[in-house]
Amino acid sequence: MALEIGILIFGYNRPEMLENQIRFAIGTKLNVYVNLDGPKRNSFEANKQCAVVIEKYRLNLKDFSVSSVNKGCNLAVTEAITWAFTREEALIILEDDIEVDEHFLDFATLMLNSYQSEKKIGGISAMNLVPAESITNSSLAYRMTCFTSSWGWATWRDRWDEHLELRSNFPIWKWNFPISFWTPVKKTIWKSFFSDTVSGRFDTWDFRWQYTNWISGKLTIIPNKNLGLNLGFGPGATHTNSIDMPAWLPTKIEKMTTSPQISNHLMQDLKADKWMAKNHFGATINNFLRIRLGSQFPRLKTLNLWVQRHSNR
Repeated sequence: MALEIGILIFGYNRPEMLENQIRFAIGTKLNVYVNLDGPKRNSFEANKQCAVVIEKYRLNLKDFSVSSVNKGCNLAVTEAITWAFTREEALIILEDDIEVDEHFLDFATLMLNSYQSEKKIGGISAMNLVPAESITNSSLAYRMTCFTSSWGWATWRDRWDEHLELRSNFPIWKWNFPISFWTPVKKTIWKSFFSDTVSGRFDTWDFRWQYTNWISGKLTIIPNKNLGLNLGFGPGATHTNSIDMPAWLPTKIEKMTTSPQISNHLMQDLKADKWMAKNHFGATINNFLRIRLGSQFPRLKTLNLWVQRHSNR
């Protein structure tokens, strides 16, 4: 029997993007849920317009939630996903600045139904950042990665329930999974990410989701063709507010020409994940030195940053 699958949309501060996302979602005929976090001091008008958009489409929505206070990325997203999972067995989850099309919806639906009982799989991603030459077998439709994703993704209620139970221990420094992956550089980078999340420097939920997938030994399904775009880079973004677009950021959505063949080969693509660790998450010697030595030797940190700047010219 096919799963009951809904679409959950997060909105904040970008009414045009939110409306585009809602219009796309209601065209799928799936149950659509929308969550709007409350405004910050400088975003009252933009968030008011977001609320107007939701009101415009309220009859097309299964349900919606609008907060009067700003809860931040961690609390707002966690509560919204938990709320939507009281109504659905599985969710396709989209922020307002993520663009996907019917190819990802078909892919996610197939994967959610095919791997529902396979507890080693934590979720499904839309966005592939890794070039074909850095994927072990790029001719396959999809692979398994140790990295979770928040840029267009899907998961099941029971995986999210397990996450809620495990996240209260965040973070315990266990590096047993994935096997044959960890190096001192990777450990230092991820300990820095997790420490900054605990301290509140990063107000985010997704590092907690990554952590609980690792300690429970879960992999994520990711297509070998890119099925999503992140349109949220730039000054208006909450986290990805750099003016310079990363070189690894996909600029187009690709198509799957045939329906993926379901595989029982649930092994991490170590080659692709090593590329992700270095190029997307910055697990490099330069970052290792900056993090490990910067607090003890501020002048060395300054010199390291100067060398990086000038070597990139």
